[in-house]
Order: sequence, then structure tokens, then C-alpha cells
Amino acid sequence: MEAIVDWLVKIERLANEFYSDASKYFCDDVRLQTLLQHISSDEADHYHIMTSASQYLVAHLPKKPQIEVDDSIKLKIESAFKNAMMLLSSGQLTTESVIDCIVESEYSEWNYLFLYVLNSLKTEDRIFEHSEIQVQRHLRHIENYLSSSEYGKNKLQDFTKLPYAKKEKILIVDDETAISELLSALLEDICDSDRAENGMEALEMIKTKPYGLVISDVGMPVMDGLELYKNSIPLFINPNECFIFHSGKLDNYICNFFTTNGITFLEKPSSIMNIRKLVNSKLQLVT
Repeated sequence: MEAIVDWLVKIERLANEFYSDASKYFCDDVRLQTLLQHISSDEADHYHIMTSASQYLVAHLPKKPQIEVDDSIKLKIESAFKNAMMLLSSGQLTTESVIDCIVESEYSEWNYLFLYVLNSLKTEDRIFEHSEIQVQRHLRHIENYLSSSEYGKNKLQDFTKLPYAKKEKILIVDDETAISELLSALLEDICDSDRAENGMEALEMIKTKPYGLVISDVGMPVMDGLELYKNSIPLFINPNECFIFHSGKLDNYICNFFTTNGITFLEKPSSIMNIRKLVNSKLQLVT
């Protein structure tokens, strides 16, 4: 978790600095300047929140992360700002290049990770509450501006366009709401998802709705992941192809169970890119 927070502190500061400098550059464009000033202020607030999260983690027992942020994702988001800052310093920054930077960074994994950290910590300290509302308002300001120009609307549509005409329905099972919400958000361009907090709740959902894939934790209250799998076998044609398990506690018994039954499993923290690749692969196999 500390590594994720440290990177978020870095990117929030980078975004704040770029938006602030760019707002001064576009002093003749009142609407763009106003947007940049507003989202610069948002990023300053987000920076301070992440700094508080970092200090909280130092003062308390480290919270083991469920997700690992790939270097390729970090580079993609950081590059959007660094490229725009190079254009700004050379006097070549245009409205279109600012929009490119905003869309390519704000509609990436960045804000999902921000929410994941705060949702993980909000039960520990009230300072981390209301995070989702903050991000929603931040993106709403951006979308209001983008919708006012053809370039902005087209850029947003192209960047968030769903690659599948009809998306598969999957089920995410985890007793940690923060991780199930993050996985749902990170996979929203690939599939629609429902969420369950334990194996029993998930089993009842599987009985009433067809799911192309189940992504499940192992250790959960009421019914764990292994019992969920065993009880779900009659409900799937190829049950071993319909499950991906992820856990931070994979002992020999659990590993042997997965290996013997040909079930895909990941050890936490799991790479975002690995999760996406596995889900894509599984959904192409399952009919």
C-alpha cells in the first residue's frame, strides 16, 4: 500500500503543478483557465489527502496491498503530464494538447487507485471519508468543459469507447469492499460486474444469474472461496475455466487444490495488467 500511496503523492503533485502553470498560460481563454484553476485546486487537495494517507500508514501497521501498479501504467500517466509540460515550456501548448493530457490521465487507472486507497482507509479514520464524491465532482467539472467543444467530446468518446459490443457479466467476490470496487472499475471496459462479500452470497447469485467468470478471494467469512468453488461445480459447464482466485495466503493445501483442479490463481498483490490479461483470456475461453 505504501508504494501505491507514494506514487499517488507524486502524480497528484505533478498534476497540480501542470494545471496551475497551464492556467497562467491560457490567460486569454477564460473557460479553459477557470477549469485548469479548479482542477489544480482539486489536485492540491488530493495531494494533501495522499500525504495524510502516507503519514497514517507510517504511524500504523502497514496495510498489505491487494493490487500492484505496473510500471507501464505509471509511465503512461506520468508521460501525459511530462509531454504537456514540455509543450508548455516551449510555448507550443495548445487547447487540444491540454485536452489530450487531461483525458489520457484523468480517465486512466489513476483515479481508481486514488479511490482504492481512501476506501481502504476510511474505516480507520474519518479523514478518508467522502472520497468518491470528491472524485465524481472533479470529473464532472472536466466533462462539463469537454462537452462544450467537438474536439473535447470526440477525445473523451474515443478514449473511453468500449471495445466490446456486448460485455460479459462477471462476479467479483471479496469481503473487502475497497478491492472489489477497484477490480470492478479497472475491468469496466472489458466486462460488467456484480459483487458479493462472501461465498454464500456469491453462490446464491450464481444460482440465479449466468456469469462468464468469477473472480474470488479465498479467505472470507460465512463461506470461503474453496467451498464456493466446490458448491458451484454443478452450475458451470467448465468450472475450472470460470474461476480466477486471488489471495494473500496461499498455503500448500490451497496451491495443491488449485493445481490439481487446473484453476487459475494469483497471489496478492496482483499486477493490474496481469488481472486484465487473465480476464480477457478467460472470457474468450468461456462460452
